[in-house]
Formats: sequence, structure tokens, C-alpha cells
Amino acid sequence: MEGIKVYLHERDLWAKFHDVTTEMIITKAGRRMFPSYKVKVTGLNPKAKYILLMDIISADEHRYKFADNKWSISGKAEPAIPGRLYVHPDSPASGAHWMRQLVSFQKLKLTNNHLDPFGHIILNSMHKYQPRLHIVKADERNSFGSSNTSFCTHSFPETTFIAVTSYQNHTITQLKIENNPFAKGFRGNDDIELHRMSRTPSKEYPLVPRSTARQRVAPPSPDSCHSHSEYTVTQKPSPGYTCSDISGDHTLTETPPTHDPTYHLFTYQLSPEVTPVHSAPCSMDTAQNQPCMYGSSQVGMEDLRCFLKPV
Repeated sequence: MEGIKVYLHERDLWAKFHDVTTEMIITKAGRRMFPSYKVKVTGLNPKAKYILLMDIISADEHRYKFADNKWSISGKAEPAIPGRLYVHPDSPASGAHWMRQLVSFQKLKLTNNHLDPFGHIILNSMHKYQPRLHIVKADERNSFGSSNTSFCTHSFPETTFIAVTSYQNHTITQLKIENNPFAKGFRGNDDIELHRMSRTPSKEYPLVPRSTARQRVAPPSPDSCHSHSEYTVTQKPSPGYTCSDISGDHTLTETPPTHDPTYHLFTYQLSPEVTPVHSAPCSMDTAQNQPCMYGSSQVGMEDLRCFLKPV
């Protein structure tokens, strides 16, 4: 997994939103992100198979409010909710496939429905989040589970956002209208229309593939790569990230429920002996229909030592 680089598409656009604090709408039915999360990946083995996934983790432990035209901390974050992974629908695919074109996660949807059955990413309103990309090298069965499973994790600071049920900052509303092709009908209208757009749901789109995961919700950490050893990612002056090997264990397990063969369900479960903040062990079991809840978000992914349970 060494030598892999990931470049954020439309980084300048993300930066414009980030400068005024990006907001992403969440609804019960699920809402797509804008800007859309798209990346360019290089350094993969053209003939090897990879599975690309995304998750969105808490950026901090605060709840926010928007007042006096600015964001500020209003209190402690609400209890952690089950984390999910969105599996790119092209997965698994060859390295040549992933490197041939932009990898788009535009079908990913965000929801505030804690009982969501469709695999959308579940978030709390007025909380800050960090999207992450995981590149997993598929095993001989084009899946997870073998002892040599490896993966890399990449994140971009400018993609952090605050989840909202309606846009709070007028500047964000304007940026969305100016840059989102699905909002073109609002361009050139007055402030009343801008306000209306920020307070009402926009067009819904077809449901995304039912790809979901149960993962520990944790604050963002430096990018990391993992195989049967753990990796860390070193940021370069260029807008990409590369991977370098260190030590540790990290693995993933997948089990499709019988009622839907296209629904990929993943799970992370902490073992009873998890007490320290650092080097906390965890185990991975076959996913159940009920979400796996975690009461704390203190332990980062890089601090967990996981043990593989083959599918």
C-alpha cells in the first residue's frame, strides 16, 4: 500500500466553503453532499483489486450554534451514534479502473434518522464532521477477511463540515446556489428566494446502494494506512497524501444480510477489556441487524488494535 496518493477534486471549491465553515444538510430521507466528494487516486497496482469506502467521523466533541453571523461552541457533543461506511458501488475493481478516472462519492447521503435502514451516513445536527476515504486491497475472493488484508486511510482538512437541517450562514447558501448545478433555478433571485432555499428541502435523488457499516465514532486523526501492520500517512507539499509503514493490526469483516444480497454490512465492536485511551483492543464480529452503539469517542482509529475474524 506504499506510494498511494489521493488528490481532492475541486479543492479550491472546497476551500471556499471551508473558509466560511462548510454546512451540509441532513434530512430524515437522506441528502447528498455538495460539494461532492471526488478524488483522484494514483500509485495503485493496476492489476490488483481494491475496494474504496468512505466514512464520516466526529471532528471534535462539541456542539455548535450560529449566532451574530458566526459559528461558536454551544456545549458538549451529543452521545456518539453508530458509524457507517459507504462502499463505492464500483467495488471491487482493479487499480487501473480506479486510477483511470475520478472516483466520485456523490451518491452518498447524509441523514439525521438514527433508525435509517438504507445505509445512509447518520449524523447529528449542529456537530462538526470529517469525511475519510479508505482504500482496501481486496483478497483472493475480492472481499475482506484474509490475514493479509490491508488498507489506507486519507482525509482532507478542507472537507470538514457542520451538519445542519437548514442552512445557517447566508454566504453558504449563496455559494451553494452559485456552484451547485441542481440549484441553478435559484440563481439571480432575490434574498427571499435564498432564504426559502435554505429553509426548505431540495430535490431528492434515487437512493444510494445499500452500503453501510458499524464503526467506532472517533475524532479525526492523522491519516493512516494499515495491513497486517499499521501505517501512517505523511502529508506532502502537494495536495495528496502518501503512506509509510509502521506497526499494528487493523482488519475489516463483511457479512451481507440474507434479505438483501447487495447490502454490505460491516461492524466494529469493542471487547470488554477496553479501558485505556491508547492501545485499546477491539474485536470484529458478524454484523447484527441492530446498530452497534458506542458511548465514547475518545479513542481514535489509530489507537485501536483489532483482531481479524475471517468471514
